[in-house]
Amino acid sequence: MVAPKWAVEAAMIPYDSVVEWVERSAVNQTVGWWPPILLVTNNEVIHLTRSLIRKQSYRIPRKSLRSVDYHQGIIWDTLTLNVAGGDLSNTVIPINRKHRRVVHRILQELRRDW
Repeated sequence: MVAPKWAVEAAMIPYDSVVEWVERSAVNQTVGWWPPILLVTNNEVIHLTRSLIRKQSYRIPRKSLRSVDYHQGIIWDTLTLNVAGGDLSNTVIPINRKHRRVVHRILQELRRDW
């Protein structure tokens, strides 16, 4: 499945550079906001948010990832990225359970670096 066009364009990356992607859970979803997207490329992990007014992206170089934890929950699962330094040292990402298979592919991809 191809990543959403708005996410790839907001991340300013080529379409063919996306290795895996997953839509986050809409936990506490605010009106006018779309569920955030997590894109994984060969070089970085990109976390994107989109509202009616703006788009934001947070880029995490894959080389700076120290560990990745995944916890399965009742309603949603959580993916935690432990990053060396920076403002995003422990990024917790809630993910809808229906995307569990995709998250396992993302985990396999990220663990190739270790």
